[in-house]
Amino acid sequence: MNISKENIDELNAILTIEFDKADYEPKVEKAIKDYGKRVAIKGFRPGHAPVAMVKKFYGKSILVDQINSLVGETLSNYIKDNNIDILGEPLPNKDQQPIDFDADLDKISFKFDLGLSPEVNVAIDNSLKVPAYTISIDESNIDEQVKDIASRHGSHVPTDAATQDSLLKGVVTVGEFKNEKGLLSVTVIKDDEQKALFVGKKAGDTVEFDLHKVCPEAKEVEYLLEISEEQAASIAADAKATIAISEVSEFKPAELNEEFFKMLYPGGNVADEAAFRAKVKEQIEASNKMAEDFRFNVDARQAIMNAAGDVKLPEEFLKRWLTIVNKDNDKFTPDVLTNEFPKFVNDLKWQVVKNHVAKALEVKIEFQDVLDFAKKTARAQFMQYGLTNVPEEQLEQYGRNMLQNEEQRNHLAEGAVEEKLFAVVKNNASIEQKTVSQEDFGKLFANNN
Repeated sequence: MNISKENIDELNAILTIEFDKADYEPKVEKAIKDYGKRVAIKGFRPGHAPVAMVKKFYGKSILVDQINSLVGETLSNYIKDNNIDILGEPLPNKDQQPIDFDADLDKISFKFDLGLSPEVNVAIDNSLKVPAYTISIDESNIDEQVKDIASRHGSHVPTDAATQDSLLKGVVTVGEFKNEKGLLSVTVIKDDEQKALFVGKKAGDTVEFDLHKVCPEAKEVEYLLEISEEQAASIAADAKATIAISEVSEFKPAELNEEFFKMLYPGGNVADEAAFRAKVKEQIEASNKMAEDFRFNVDARQAIMNAAGDVKLPEEFLKRWLTIVNKDNDKFTPDVLTNEFPKFVNDLKWQVVKNHVAKALEVKIEFQDVLDFAKKTARAQFMQYGLTNVPEEQLEQYGRNMLQNEEQRNHLAEGAVEEKLFAVVKNNASIEQKTVSQEDFGKLFANNN
């Protein structure tokens, strides 16, 4: 067996593997004998057909299988043993000649194209400058969060007469359509004249209104009358509607009292509004910390990529590789390749740079690191829904469930590597601390800085 590697340039190489008959023939002969012990050939007892007969019927397919297996094993071992950092997978060389497996093959030669990963040199030291933001918190931020919490736990309370903020229940009728359980929010009516028709009305009153001025969107008509899109479209543009009001209510935020605080923080020793506001501030700080860390990671990544300079990739090889691996995907068209390839290249460049830097810094992860990152991801998801006191046991179970999915597990592992890498960056780079308001922090993302 002979293996040779020819570098076409810094990013492309051709690997040639040449086998003598002595390299593969023993494997083929053994495979034929083993197969003969299992195969059933007419005229012979199962497993007792002569080797020559097995070779006659199955020899070629066994030969192909064994050579393919030997090629794959040899290729993989050579790349691993020689520490060749490749992108994608080896591809058959375009000039590879078809193998005539019916011939007496004294020698067989295979050529493969390799896409090589570029060399990357990035120093993670004080020459690398990365901003780190702290979001300031003032009383208005706490007020806003308190208002949001009280609103999320509020409810509709019956009132005597409707105001501009009322919700009306009753029978809504438009022509042939009637909804016995209609709901109409005065709050969302944009037409002032129509809104005024409902103010002051009580249960037992009937109000006639212009349907499409009160509900200018088709979906609003469908919801109000509980009808289909087609039915809503059939209603005339100047249609009049009526609501026979059965109940008037108004949304009231939750009352900030000891009972409410205990409901929010059972066993949390929050008994008055001052303690509640202190707790809210803690929650804002925790949420801000996640946002601050995310922003640091964004800026650290950009700083590392800037330090890496112009990272070149074997783009033609990668296009060919993507086309081959997606050959059975009907949605992967030449247009898709053209449109999506720039993003793929940018993501791959970061992957290449990250792997080089992580290797240089000896960043390694264990299962616990991945689980911790999964729990952190789960906590962030819960916080989006206002759930800030999820028990550790529930986060653990949620995180472990996430790791059951292979694709999600790989994604979380990559996230865990990045988290450790950025922690090293924070300890070694030159960090520029900046304190900004919540509004200015949001502008960082709006401006994509």
